[in-house]
Amino acid sequence: MRTDSSILVRHVIAEIAKVLVLTTTVMVIVVAFGAVIRPLAQNLLGPLGVAKYVALATVPMLQFALPFAGGFAATLVTHRMVSDNEFLAMSVSGLSYRSIFRPHVVLGVALAIIMAILVNAVIPPFWAAMKSVITQDAAAVFVATVRDGKAFNAGRMMVYADQAELLDAPVGVADRIGMRGVVAVEFGAGGVPETEFVAESAVVDLYRVEGRAGQSRLLMKASMRQVNVVRLLDGTVAFVPEANPDAVEVQSASERSPNMANLIDLVSMMRNPDVSGDSAQRRAEIARMVRSARALALADAQLRRGIAVPFVDDRSGRRYELRAAGIQAGQAVGAPGGSVIIEESQDGRLLRRGRGASARFELAPLERGDDASTAVRLTVTLIKPTVEGLSASWPETLDGVRPDMTLPAAAMTADALEDEAMAASQNTALLGPIAKAIGSTAGSWAKLRREVVWEATAHAWMRLAQAVCAPLLLLMGAVLAVQMRRSSPLLVYAIAFVPAIIDILLINSGQHSMRDGELVWGFLVMWSGNAAVAGIVWWAWRKVAVH
Repeated sequence: MRTDSSILVRHVIAEIAKVLVLTTTVMVIVVAFGAVIRPLAQNLLGPLGVAKYVALATVPMLQFALPFAGGFAATLVTHRMVSDNEFLAMSVSGLSYRSIFRPHVVLGVALAIIMAILVNAVIPPFWAAMKSVITQDAAAVFVATVRDGKAFNAGRMMVYADQAELLDAPVGVADRIGMRGVVAVEFGAGGVPETEFVAESAVVDLYRVEGRAGQSRLLMKASMRQVNVVRLLDGTVAFVPEANPDAVEVQSASERSPNMANLIDLVSMMRNPDVSGDSAQRRAEIARMVRSARALALADAQLRRGIAVPFVDDRSGRRYELRAAGIQAGQAVGAPGGSVIIEESQDGRLLRRGRGASARFELAPLERGDDASTAVRLTVTLIKPTVEGLSASWPETLDGVRPDMTLPAAAMTADALEDEAMAASQNTALLGPIAKAIGSTAGSWAKLRREVVWEATAHAWMRLAQAVCAPLLLLMGAVLAVQMRRSSPLLVYAIAFVPAIIDILLINSGQHSMRDGELVWGFLVMWSGNAAVAGIVWWAWRKVAVH
């Protein structure tokens, strides 16, 4: 045998590669079919959807199949070579064990590089595509969920119904669903339930809106009939013949969740968590609240100087002027013995003048066309209003008006915005209930930002640990095959399979710990499995080298 080991390297790599490809193919197909069981059991996929889902699932399943397939292939091929005395012949011819095991090391390094590319660049888009296969037929998912007696979660709204069926959709609507016996809950900032709708019937329309780079958003718009509306925050109950809640986003193909993000996106999430869709939306809510708090602070200062505060209703074009002594606890109050006055005008002509003991301010829901980062929308309620000199009755509540004044620019950095929000949350003397709402939303946003960073960090380290795991399992199978040359190859692999499974479980356990904020402990758990496998490889190698 030639001392030059290049022929040996090519031969051994080719033999292991053959078994590796065959084993990987079988394992990927089996695991991919296993992945489709849950969507099938929930009636979320049709026949074509199953075929597409399985085809897409084969690529993500490689990250689980390749490490085990590499260990299995190395065990079988190395054990056969030892049984046929090929290792003995190579050793007698002058090759050291370092040279004999060089093909395994080379293949292991190649496998680590392939795994790193797969988990960081190739696989994430396939996870997104698998999710898209299920949500493409969102109407069928909706109906199947309702018929299972479960609530359908759609962004900020959760819907439950006694009956649901698909209806013919008009032009411009992707799908239409009819329901009877409907209960819907609308959630606000921090996932707090705000409004509950109990309707006799409802029609839900699904819209697909194309975004940048071919990415799409799925929006849901509900129209309810014979509705009892309950505002859970203040206990207000009302009956209306028709209710049309704002459209909510069911699913966004552009959502950059860590599982579907490549390595560059993960680094971006760690540096700036607001690139996450949920965090960016919560930041926009905080920016709006901060601007509302600024508006009330400026209004209070203006009122205390005896200057009226103007408001504008962009929908009707009407203007309002508020006169009061100042703002306390989120309410405009009059001077001792005085009243709060609001005058309504249009095109410079006075329409109505309302007078009351006080006026309450609340944050109003944003209109769909508003820019959430800059818009300031308030509800101004005049308490026990009376009308002076005009025949028309006074509209007690001015819904969705904005202060007509120049506001300071919103804080640009996340830290500055969070600091200002927390400061506003403590100013209950001025803002009252608004301060509590700002504090709750700011706290949930800060928590969400931390969770985005933790999850992105956990995914990045998990992918690196998986990439390192693959060559370690390959080397462990090869070295144990030589150490246990008198045993069956399947017995050798069965023994190697136990630490391999433990390693994978420890990697995933460490990832979950890091996602919960236990970064140091999660890191130690995640890499303890690889360390144990590396220890087994070193122990078996020493045994082989001695004998």
